[in-house]
Amino acid sequence: MKKLSGIIIVIAVLFSFSAFCETPYLMKLSADTAIYLGPGENYGFNRYVGEDGVFTIAEERIGEDGFMWGKLKSGAGWVKLTYAFENAYGYPETPFTVKLPKWVSIFDNAGFDALYRKNIGKDGVYTIVETVFDDENNLWGRLKSGAGWVNITQMEYQKTLPAVIAFLDEDILNEDKYLFCPADASEYSVKVALYPRNVIQNVRFFSLQPGDAFWKKDRILYENALIRSDLPLVLEVTFWGDMTTFGLDFTDEYGLERHYLISISGRNGSLCAQEYHK
Repeated sequence: MKKLSGIIIVIAVLFSFSAFCETPYLMKLSADTAIYLGPGENYGFNRYVGEDGVFTIAEERIGEDGFMWGKLKSGAGWVKLTYAFENAYGYPETPFTVKLPKWVSIFDNAGFDALYRKNIGKDGVYTIVETVFDDENNLWGRLKSGAGWVNITQMEYQKTLPAVIAFLDEDILNEDKYLFCPADASEYSVKVALYPRNVIQNVRFFSLQPGDAFWKKDRILYENALIRSDLPLVLEVTFWGDMTTFGLDFTDEYGLERHYLISISGRNGSLCAQEYHK
């Protein structure tokens, strides 16, 4: 029997490795926040902040550990921002700006039981005017435009993934360049985009049918030996209900085989990808 990873990837994502917030910005830090000599604990511990207060983050960087780190304007060193975002005391003062890619999902409220509305639709810098933690300890941000809420915690997690799978609006498809395949088209079909972080190989997309203990492959709908980050893949597919499930296999940039189940969330109607291990 196949073992599921237990990680549900709700596609409300930030995929880019660019800066999370527009620097410089202010952030609350507690006295016991550790300061390191570089963007990672392997650079060595310098000291603790020493007192609760508001500090200026002058630069952001993804460390080798996969976490976001911020450089203090004072020159004292670097603090782990991912930890700060998970700490109710430590997220940036609102309002603050954040870079969001076009495929980020917007919900009508904070929490995964809120209704999925649409994609944000355009790469750009957006203003967060309110933040709140849900019951599952996810940090959400409300957009100044009034369009809804985005999941900040989930976007941080998405930065560590080899690829993002997301709904794609028709107007985005008309503007940008993509590989396209009408994999399972119908009058009710939608567009699903695969955005690799770097080159991925041995890509296979297929329909699935329920098996005795797990899903079993039905039909191969798309195959490609290689997909680049600058030319994402768009698949036209039909979800006949929240039980309709597709499979995606590929080899990531490190040569590891990755396997996903793709379906519609019964909680909110957003697109979900669930990684599993054979």
